[in-house]
Amino acid sequence: MSDLELLAMLYERSIKINDPNKKGKLFELFVKELFKMLPCKIDLFKIKREGGGDIDLVLLFIDDPSKCGLSFIEYKKAIIEAKNWKRPVDESTISSFKDKLKRSDVKVGIVITSSDFTEKCWLPILTALNDGYLILPVNGELINKVLEGRSEITEILNESYKKLLSKA
Repeated sequence: MSDLELLAMLYERSIKINDPNKKGKLFELFVKELFKMLPCKIDLFKIKREGGGDIDLVLLFIDDPSKCGLSFIEYKKAIIEAKNWKRPVDESTISSFKDKLKRSDVKVGIVITSSDFTEKCWLPILTALNDGYLILPVNGELINKVLEGRSEITEILNESYKKLLSKA
């Protein structure tokens, strides 16, 4: 079985499981494995905080992000927020994520969801961009492109960035 097939099985399992705690943990594991497919040296880890406000994943680029084909990322650190929801990610979730980026002193964030994003979520994403924060939305459709072998993780991140620029 290929790495992509194993990744697809993990994704399907995370979608189908009913226990909300296990559902989130499995999806975070899937996201971690997905980002390990980047074609450069990276480190991924989780940060637990007292009183909540955990960070799902921190992505550290050991290599320059441009070596990953992500020349639009100017920083070597990003926070990844994983949302395994049936409902679309809304503007309040994006606004809270921007606050998490500010508190963590990180300028790049990726929100990845098994569902989609509401049209209203673009306002806080664009506001964040104007404030110097890059938030890349990655939805279930983009995930499926990778799992079906039609795209690489680098390509879907670039696609998300281009969509963001088209809305700016």
